Amino acid sequence: MTIKLQDFNNAILKSGGTFAGLHRYECSRGFLSDVALRVGESYGNQLKNALIESQHDLMIEDEFGQAIPDEYRMSIVGQKCRATLDEVVNAFDEQRASWQSSIDGTQPQRNRSTIPLAETLGKVEVAQINKDGTGINIRCVVRHTERERNGYAEHNAKIAQTSKKIEPKSGKARVKAWLRRRYMSSKTFTLKPDNFSRFDMAGMSLKPSDISPMLDEWRQQQTA
Repeated sequence: MTIKLQDFNNAILKSGGTFAGLHRYECSRGFLSDVALRVGESYGNQLKNALIESQHDLMIEDEFGQAIPDEYRMSIVGQKCRATLDEVVNAFDEQRASWQSSIDGTQPQRNRSTIPLAETLGKVEVAQINKDGTGINIRCVVRHTERERNGYAEHNAKIAQTSKKIEPKSGKARVKAWLRRRYMSSKTFTLKPDNFSRFDMAGMSLKPSDISPMLDEWRQQQTA
């Protein structure tokens, strides 16, 4: 049975905080994976948790009860990211300031290229039409990514051999990227007719064959 746009919207509406599964997803670099997701967690909560957890992990209190950088732990991060201690401290301060300004609403507003499609009862936007109108973006929090099982290991190993990973050039930029990966686990997956096998959420099972009819239905609604 083909999933209708209203069925999809209703599932998203009820999805706040629920878990979902994305099966045999192929990312833009060609890697295959199964992904366990949590849908409907607000961006604001993620930012607040990132500030709390990063301070817990990488700061300590001095004798006056003031939070200061934990140089030992930050030096470990520096080794991972090929960065000096000064670069780690600067990256940490700047990234946390960026998260805080997002919470405060002082970040410059970006011109969005996607179109809102569905949100939860708590007004958390989960789904959008992607910028070229060929797929549906699902914004969620990643809980686990499996790239080794289900026959993916050999395929992904071949992709890894031929796909060059691009990383930031400076130590400070590499640390910022590490901080975002570690503490901000939100991600957007674009579902198209040819890049996944199934998306299960809130009693709904979305298949690749559902995507184009849903996009057509959405376009018809815009011109009605």
